[in-house]
Amino acid sequence: MCLHVLLSRRLRKRTEEAEGGQASSRRENRSEGSSHYFKDFGNNLNITKLTSWGRKGHPEHDIIEITEVPEDWDISKEILADDECYRITLTIIRGNNLIAMDSNGMSDPFVEVIFGRNIHLKTRTINKNCNPVWNEKFTLYIDDRSALANLHVFDYDFFGSNDRIGYLDLDLASIPPFQRLTITQQLGSSVEGEDNVGSLTYSYLVEIVKTSEANDIKSIGTKGQERLLGIIQVTVIEGIDLPPMNSDGSCDPFVRLSLGSHQQETRTIPTTLNPKWRENFEFRYLNTSGSILQVSLWDQEVGLSDNMIGDTEIDLKKITPNQPFKYIFGLDHSNTKVSLLIKVLLFAELGAAELQLQKEINDAESRILHDQFSLKNTLNDMGNVGYLIVKLIRATNIPNKGIGSVDPFVVIEIENCRSVTPVRDNNLEPEWNLTYRFPVHDYHSTLYLSLWDEEDLVSNVLLGRIAIPLFNCNGLKRYILKDAKLEGVGKGELVVETAIFYNPLRAAIRTFTPKEEIILKEPTKFDITLLQRDVKRITAQVEMLQDATEGLDNIIRWRSKPTSFVSMVMFVVIVYYIEIWMVPLALGFILLWS
Repeated sequence: MCLHVLLSRRLRKRTEEAEGGQASSRRENRSEGSSHYFKDFGNNLNITKLTSWGRKGHPEHDIIEITEVPEDWDISKEILADDECYRITLTIIRGNNLIAMDSNGMSDPFVEVIFGRNIHLKTRTINKNCNPVWNEKFTLYIDDRSALANLHVFDYDFFGSNDRIGYLDLDLASIPPFQRLTITQQLGSSVEGEDNVGSLTYSYLVEIVKTSEANDIKSIGTKGQERLLGIIQVTVIEGIDLPPMNSDGSCDPFVRLSLGSHQQETRTIPTTLNPKWRENFEFRYLNTSGSILQVSLWDQEVGLSDNMIGDTEIDLKKITPNQPFKYIFGLDHSNTKVSLLIKVLLFAELGAAELQLQKEINDAESRILHDQFSLKNTLNDMGNVGYLIVKLIRATNIPNKGIGSVDPFVVIEIENCRSVTPVRDNNLEPEWNLTYRFPVHDYHSTLYLSLWDEEDLVSNVLLGRIAIPLFNCNGLKRYILKDAKLEGVGKGELVVETAIFYNPLRAAIRTFTPKEEIILKEPTKFDITLLQRDVKRITAQVEMLQDATEGLDNIIRWRSKPTSFVSMVMFVVIVYYIEIWMVPLALGFILLWS
């Protein structure tokens, strides 16, 4: 009855607007045949299908069909009540002229939809079709639509990993509520050497509903939920003079790190009082995780409870952002020390509070970074020289080692920042498609990428590495790996896309300051071959100096009269014609020429 009255009032208002005040005569005849009247009236005004919102006494809304994004829409004007949420209805309609990925000239496509970090939806696979029609609908209840949704089109492979054809980003905040956008959008290419990989036709609708109607509300945005502030990089370097915890006077130490509910541990190094871990960890710095990093040192006991040796708490708010901070904590009344390297990378300082590690490099982020490091903003943050974005796409041409599988992963290093990719088990053509971001404090630094093979029983095997100067970090390139010394040829290739944003004035000023100390560098080990090489090098230099001294003595004593005469003439000419200021000028010309 309540819905009947509300709908009557709504239709009565539309009647007054459409017929210029003739609604009074219609109200007199409303008592009989009202259902038939409302049906005819709705058909006359072309009212589209009503949503389910309003079943419990709330006004219903019409769904308006649109084909392009409104330019005047501003989501900041939209305010949800505490008992309201969004219902997202996404329909994957079809693919158009998708590129052929198989040898038969066809593809086996499916679409994967990613909302936030934890919600993954997938369509069915349509075999041997470059123009697939899915018409699959997904419904999701969320509390905030400020985040992006990612649509990925894959080609299904029965053997091996699926090949990504293309992708596109869906901005959930781009349309007003109760408007269904149906659009055909060109896919961003994930196929090397191909710009046009086809397009995807889809539609999505945003409705505001009562939370009582939602059976499961997901949190993919920031309203009252987790918000990514940055990344905390922690390197556990070493322990010194640990107390003996075992009967034989040794210790089996490991370090446990905790930030909020996220906890990570180093490996256990058995029977040692001076462990060297040099392990790297990353924590997502969330607004809900707090700012206290808890560090504890433990002794492992097999079959029993582990013994805590000591612990400490580190307030991340007191650490200067985007700069390495070496932290050493020790135990009372002992010489025990544990050294850590902590780096707080705050994305919000770069004007992009919602950056995600796996987010694609997009135009919006580029505009933000270009403005951040423009010349007009030079004086805003002199210590922040630049920002490096590294997108690791795939590794290729990894040789099979014959016995056992190859489990590759990549280590990315620049200055005191280090990131490690996930391991791709038993894969000679691994694909990551992961994006990593690093602050740059020295434009003359070098980016190092190392490809490793993970081993369970022995040390990991280095397949190859490359060194890329930052001034060469620009665009998508394929790099042939070299050996550990960057001299010979390594095993495999890496496909990497890099982009660097920097302020040239800050970079020039930073050149005159000392380079940042590389704390993560492995300690140099004694090598007899290096000692022999250095002895030969010093011996050759001493012999060269002796020869020069002997030659000068022969010239002065006129033991070779022609040589001494030519030397005397040259000395007189140089003293007579050459001025002191000509020396640096000549060196400057040589430098410009080179």
